[in-house]
This record gives sequence, C-alpha cells and structure tokens, in this order.
Amino acid sequence: MKITNRLAVATVMLLSVALATGVLTWQAAVKANEDALADKKQLLISELESRRIRVTNYLEQVINDLRITASSRFAQHALIDFDEAFEQLGDDATNILQRQYITDNPNPLGRKDLLVMADDGSPYSQLHQEYHGWTSNIAKVRDYYDIFLVDTDGNIVYTVFKEDDFATNLLTGKYKDSELGQVFADVIADPRSNEIHARDFVRYAPSHGKPAAFLGTAVNYEGGFVGAIIVQLKPEPFNRIMRPTRSLGDSGETYIVGHNKLMRTRSRFSEEDTILKTKVDTDSVNAALEGRNGIGIIEDYRGVPVLSAYAPIQGQKTTWAVLAEMDMDEINAESAGLIQWLAIISAIASLLAFLLGWLLAGRDKA
Repeated sequence: MKITNRLAVATVMLLSVALATGVLTWQAAVKANEDALADKKQLLISELESRRIRVTNYLEQVINDLRITASSRFAQHALIDFDEAFEQLGDDATNILQRQYITDNPNPLGRKDLLVMADDGSPYSQLHQEYHGWTSNIAKVRDYYDIFLVDTDGNIVYTVFKEDDFATNLLTGKYKDSELGQVFADVIADPRSNEIHARDFVRYAPSHGKPAAFLGTAVNYEGGFVGAIIVQLKPEPFNRIMRPTRSLGDSGETYIVGHNKLMRTRSRFSEEDTILKTKVDTDSVNAALEGRNGIGIIEDYRGVPVLSAYAPIQGQKTTWAVLAEMDMDEINAESAGLIQWLAIISAIASLLAFLLGWLLAGRDKA
C-alpha cells in the first residue's frame, strides 16, 4: 500500500479515536466540575449552618445568663447595696470611685479588675470586696468584656473592669448617648423582668475604641425596679466560632457581616483587624440581611469569584449575615487534575490509534 494510503487510514483512525476520546474527556470534565461544585456546595452549606447555630446558641446563652442573673437574690441585693453605698459618697461619688479604682489602682491598664477592695474603709469598698469575686468570675467564664450594674437613677454603681464609664451617669453623663446608654434607656422604658435590650457592635470609646456590643435587662426586687444589669460583649467568641477549619481548604472562610455591611468578625485574608472596618456589599450579604438564605457564585469583598453560602441571624433589634465562601479557583483546581489526566490518556489513545492504523494498513498489503 502506498504510504499516502497508509497515512490516510492511520489518520482516519486517529481522528476517530481523538473525536471519541475528546467527547468522553469533555463529558468527564463537565461531570468532574459539576461534582466538585456540588461537593463544595454541600460543604459550605454544612459549615454555614454549623456556624449559624453556634452563634445563635452563644447569643441565647448570653440572654439566659442575663435573665438568670437578674432574677437571682445575689444580683438584686448587689444592686440595692451598691446603690445605697454610692449615694453615701455624695455628689462627688464619680470622682471618688474613679480615683480609688482607676487612677490610684496599682494594676496596669486592662487589669484594673484585680483590685478587690480599695483601702479607704468605706461601705462601698467593703461591698466591692463582697460582690466582685462573683461578677468577675462570670465575666471570665463567659468571656464577657465587662458587666455593669446600673441603679434606677442611671449611675453605673459597679463594673468588673473599671474603665472610664465606671461611676458615671447614663442619663446625664458623657456616655448617655453611647450604645451602653441606649440599652439602659431601653430598660427604663420597659423595665419588665426577662425583657432583653441590645445594641450591635460599635467602637466603644471607654474601651479604647475596641468593638463592643451590649445586652441588658431590668432587675426587679419584690415587684419594684431596682436597676439594670448589662453585659458588654467582645468579638473574640464570634471569631473563634468563625475560625477556618481544614475542610475549608486554603481559601475557604466563614464570617459575619452586620446591618451596616461592616464585618463583625476577622477576615482570614487580612493581617489587620477587619472588624467594623471592612465593608462587604455583595449579593450574598444583601440577600441574607433581607432574611433570605441560599448559595451561588459571586464576586466577594476582595473582588475574587467565590462560591458563597449565606443565611441571616436574627438578633435583638438587628440582623446579621453569616457567610461561608471558597474561591472558585480552588474548587476548579480539584477537577483540573482529573481533566489533565484525561487529556493525557486521550492523547496517548489517539497516538496508539494512529500507529495501529499504520500497521494494519501495511499488513493488508502484505
């Protein structure tokens, strides 16, 4: 057989096999991509729901702590006793207490809670020694930033960590318009037992601009309103819940966004703190803040295509968006290896078909 004829036969076999393997490779590639995307969708939905439940449980724990503490005799008597001791200090109570427990406190900034009793011998200091161990232990065990006891006149008669808001007045003082002051105003307006009032995270001046959220409730004793107990939350418990796991790969992350579309937890992609700094105005965030949940491919806050699962978290007077996302490049990379091997196999099969066609054409001539 002439070489041109042998070449023609071999070429036909090459094209036939190449076409067949090409179609199979394309189908396998489509299936691999679909499978990879489906697997990641399931993973992200699972991670999202797990984090959403944990955040919800933590907030419910805080609310239950407040209700149980407010209904306890210990808290009720603490408020009554501190109120009386505060009044005994007179009009200069704020300056006296801030000097004793902040200015003259020998402990460093951020550890003022280590002072159990000032050495002035006052009834207030004796009460502080009596109650401080109980409240400070609650704050440490629950990882609260601070706990406040506020009397009916708005005086902050006790805090655990003694910052600049300690012993000030939430009705007339410089922090009356703060989120802490707003929570107390809500309590006064509705001083029913078990009614929870809250404000979302802001950068709180007395805490040196650190992010803080507040939840509080009324304390009633024998049918009468005696004050409020308010806790100050910090972001760390939420950061721990949203911490990336191995299952999320190199690019997966979960995070929370507030109603103002600013992050409430840290981004894994930034060395700097992103809480209340990084804005996330994406389709997923907008949908979650509207109360919807779902999953889809979007461009995230970094301008990167991601697979994004989203859901709302309904809180006290606010809604958060919780998201679980993974870069599409990483998702596609998982199927890319299979596609590459299929392409190699297709090329080898096509080459073998060409050689086989060449040999068979020569055998027919013989």
